[in-house]
Amino acid sequence: MKIRLENNFITDNSTECEAGCFFMRTDANAKFQPEASQKGAQIISITQAKELLKIDPRIKIVGITGTNGKTTTAAAIYSALLDLGFSCGLSGTRGAFINDERIDEKGLTTSSVLKTMSYLREASERGCEYFVMEVSSHAIAQNRTQGLKFALKIFTNLSQDHLDYHGNMQEYAAVKSSFFADDAPKLINADDGHIKFNPANALTYGIKNPASFGVSGYGLKGGIDALVRTPNGDNAQLQSELVGEFNLYNLLAAFGAIKILTAASDDRIAAALSGFGG
Repeated sequence: MKIRLENNFITDNSTECEAGCFFMRTDANAKFQPEASQKGAQIISITQAKELLKIDPRIKIVGITGTNGKTTTAAAIYSALLDLGFSCGLSGTRGAFINDERIDEKGLTTSSVLKTMSYLREASERGCEYFVMEVSSHAIAQNRTQGLKFALKIFTNLSQDHLDYHGNMQEYAAVKSSFFADDAPKLINADDGHIKFNPANALTYGIKNPASFGVSGYGLKGGIDALVRTPNGDNAQLQSELVGEFNLYNLLAAFGAIKILTAASDDRIAAALSGFGG
């Protein structure tokens, strides 16, 4: 793809290169660098591309991965942040959005590095403080998050899926685990023990096992009614029209994420999530 600049463009595709353009080198396209150079392209790193695109380094990027729950959890965080008065972007299965406006149609769950850069460029131009994105196992394996600095990484769950690509559950779990190997802040489902993660800067959430963000009690009749327990021992009443225990997990992850990322009160976070319709 190409991203247009004032008098030039950036591409990650060597077939699009022409004299003077910028070819952004990634792990995925490094083997095509000679072709790009032969066509007269200027080879740049992801960091240099960010500078050319004037991507605001203050944007807090949130990445959510897991077999199920990525889309709902990402949308819940995005929706609640907007309701709390923050400017926010979102990319994932449903497309890309900035401040409640769709900027791109449905595509890959996790876009290419350069495509994500194009979203972050627009998010920067529109003053976004947060950018929430779904991160698929394919994207992790193909390093499509290369160059992104995450303010928070979230793990939802792992179940049998995508084995046509990963081969077996062990490899699938290993790929997911690799996303959480660094010391970035992370929020991990304490009730799903399938992955390994670096404990540095890690918090947990869960319903059954001890967790940083837990529930003191909950009901699922006609929706969700839960008393969320925070790391400092406070409680917040979370009510939602969403149904099922799986959605309680999604909302609990979203609650924990917003608590980690912002200074909003527990009650305001719970109220914002209560208004989320899925």
